[in-house]
Amino acid sequence: MEKVREYPTCGHFIHTAALLLYGVMLMTGMSNVEKKKYCSQIISLYMQAARYGDEQTRSQANFMLATIYIKNGDYEKAQKLLDLLPERNAIDKLPLLAELMIQQGKSDTAGKLIEQRLLMANQEIQLLLMKLSDIAIKEGKPQNAAEISKRSSKLAEMFGMQEYDTYAAPLQTAIDQRDVPKSISLLKSMLSSLLHPMDLDNSVLFQHISMPIHTKDVRNNMIKIILGELEDDHKYSYLHSSEEFEQLMHKFRSVK
Repeated sequence: MEKVREYPTCGHFIHTAALLLYGVMLMTGMSNVEKKKYCSQIISLYMQAARYGDEQTRSQANFMLATIYIKNGDYEKAQKLLDLLPERNAIDKLPLLAELMIQQGKSDTAGKLIEQRLLMANQEIQLLLMKLSDIAIKEGKPQNAAEISKRSSKLAEMFGMQEYDTYAAPLQTAIDQRDVPKSISLLKSMLSSLLHPMDLDNSVLFQHISMPIHTKDVRNNMIKIILGELEDDHKYSYLHSSEEFEQLMHKFRSVK
């Protein structure tokens, strides 16, 4: 914050600072009440970055602001910011750029470009599938939601993602349905998968980029964050009266 005050019109730096602080706030595992103390400052930083940054920084800052506003229920503010964001470019230069690199004998660089985009595309598809599952539940079509979740899991497995990722969509569907036994079963599998992360360095699809390494400290911190969310987030309140849920929480609180 001292550096922000020293460079109050450097939009790119302020956006980077806001991203860092927001990420740290999420990763500390603090309660929602504690997060509120810092969230207003982070919002101010994103607004400052949007005001003084270049076009790319402005779009990134507005995107993050819209994300926070939606999470906080400020839907009108979020809509106004989303209306300011540009649509995706019609022409994607990456395939042509990768071809150029290959022709120049820079296959390693081309591989990194393609694999990074492939990873991002997979994450985007998974997010879209989760949203479709949400829509199916809200439209009273639980069988559709279950099928969408099943395909999401298969996709994560096909792309060689961590086992943890295969549970995301099915869990969201179980939450939407307020299905206590299924939710607890999926949470148990998801948390257990963090104790035995896959080795993605040998993935045939991602040989040119470094995949995140889940050290013991990172693993324990992720578990702590998930447990904190399970306790504090209202969407999990339907689980709180379950004895099996309490046993699950106790088991993973003791992980060292």
